[in-house]
Amino acid sequence: MIEIRMLYIFENDKRAIAEVASKLVIMKTHILNGDALLQRFPEAIKGEKIIARECLVDGDLFGDTFEQFMLNRATFIASYPQCTEAQYLAEAKPEFEKIRALTHENLVELWFEEDLFCQVNLWYICSLLVDNKVCKVRWVKPNEGNEYSFADMSDAELTLAKDNALSLSQHDLAFFAKCWQAFYLNDYAQFTLLLNQLPSHLCMIKNAINAQLSRQPDENGLGYPERKLLAIMKHHALNNNLAFAPVFKEYYAKMAVYSYGDLQVYRMYQQLMQQYFSTYE
Repeated sequence: MIEIRMLYIFENDKRAIAEVASKLVIMKTHILNGDALLQRFPEAIKGEKIIARECLVDGDLFGDTFEQFMLNRATFIASYPQCTEAQYLAEAKPEFEKIRALTHENLVELWFEEDLFCQVNLWYICSLLVDNKVCKVRWVKPNEGNEYSFADMSDAELTLAKDNALSLSQHDLAFFAKCWQAFYLNDYAQFTLLLNQLPSHLCMIKNAINAQLSRQPDENGLGYPERKLLAIMKHHALNNNLAFAPVFKEYYAKMAVYSYGDLQVYRMYQQLMQQYFSTYE
């Protein structure tokens, strides 16, 4: 009887067909890494959109529970200029709650670039998907030449990237979850092991893992990103121009694999100014 009824619906009731189709569209979820992509996301690509409003590459990651983790992130984000805890809890936390509510019934497409900034967010989200046993997951990556940003891609290129998305197996999601755990624990030894275990079809994240390994502090407490920024600042100091804007512009161009934003670089810039340029006028 069920088969007869379904046959009758699909052959004779166009309204029912449209209703079923709409439900199928709703079950597709796009997780976007930030609002910039949302603002230019192709209208032709349908489905729910969840925005990962985070920069997990920077700051406090402590939290035994999701609620504690979110509160600690809110406190940290509030240390950025013009950011507040209330804003984070109102605009960022609800998006992660949506991710935690996804189930095996959802088809999830992850729109994330290959730089370390985006990868850390991706790793955390994959750990949430693993916890919820979400199994239908695809990774939408930028095309060749735009590996670290969707910004310069046209609507047609974004649509093609979606069509060419990489299906992620449960093993792949578990691997990304392990990357998150290593990052969360600041475990460089574990990252070295993961690099050696990196599946060939995920080779594109090798640069991000190496970038993370390069953050390991030296005897002066500086990782490669800080040492590179310090070198740029010293060069600009010779020309009597230590203003942040030109320093950031050069740093961003040379350190694309990290994709630190101005807020992350400014934090390092301030720390280095105090430590190495306290007498600079």
